[in-house]
Amino acid sequence: MRYTKKEIFSIPNLMGYMRILAIPLFVYLYLSSEYTRNDRAAGGIFLFSALLDFADGYVARRFDMGTELGKIIDPVADKMMQASVALCLLTRYPMMLPLLALMLVKELYMLICGLRKIAKSGKIHGASYFGKVCTAFLFVTFSILILLPKIPLLWANLLIFLSMIVMLATLCYYIHEFNREKKRSHCFRIVRSFIAIFLLVVLGVLSFLVVGLSAPFFSAKEISAETVASFNPQTIFDNVQPDSARVKLLAENSEALEERLRLMQMAQERIIVSTFDIRDGRAIREMAAVMLERANAGVQVSIIGDAFGVELHMGDSPLLYLLDSHPNIEIRLYN
Repeated sequence: MRYTKKEIFSIPNLMGYMRILAIPLFVYLYLSSEYTRNDRAAGGIFLFSALLDFADGYVARRFDMGTELGKIIDPVADKMMQASVALCLLTRYPMMLPLLALMLVKELYMLICGLRKIAKSGKIHGASYFGKVCTAFLFVTFSILILLPKIPLLWANLLIFLSMIVMLATLCYYIHEFNREKKRSHCFRIVRSFIAIFLLVVLGVLSFLVVGLSAPFFSAKEISAETVASFNPQTIFDNVQPDSARVKLLAENSEALEERLRLMQMAQERIIVSTFDIRDGRAIREMAAVMLERANAGVQVSIIGDAFGVELHMGDSPLLYLLDSHPNIEIRLYN
């Protein structure tokens, strides 16, 4: 197809180009975020792109600026942004992997069937109402996961699972529609069989994940009041020598930070910190303050962390460089 300069540079199409150009900016901001301003900036870019998506459709309809080129640019920009966001979220939510796989199958199927419809009719067809509902649901899910990075993992996984159900329903709808429009050729049957097998595998994996994520919460046994009353943690330390290793039971998560700070403040020779992930926030700043105070007092501080988690969330953090620059603090990364 050949397009005129007016079609290429129409206002709705220019909005589509801006949405595509916003993708690398979003990816950079999200992957370099520290749960503070960069997270909000990435969320702002995503919301701005969604606003442009709504605006270009409105302008095209309201002022009769719709073009055949726009029917290509709009879904391409949508799919590129969706795939980029899903890949970024995968760094924090492993549950995004089956969603990405399902998204790939859906888009490949729609591409194959869409090209066949274009070859037959010579026209480019826009998205259906069902497809727009799926896009809207993905937008809500992605917005929540981006703008609320501290959402409980169980709720995040539930949102992702619901998105997969909506996407699966959308795929089934498109399969039904294409089946109605055209007799099933040999190639079509092969594609359909492949999709059916893939969906069975995805459903099996999802069922396994759902059971694995939910079953432990239903099978936990309650501790009787008699057992709680008869157990005294202090008895563990009654016969322990002063120089022996000790264990402290922490009943609440909030106690963990307090206990770590207390132990580090008591250190006279060495502090060893091992972690798979470090993220900027109140906890790490309070721990860093104590580490620096003890390091100034001559205590040797050794920090070992997983390179993936540390580099991803604290790679360019001034706090990490401040700790590493102290002569009595050593930071080592593995993996």
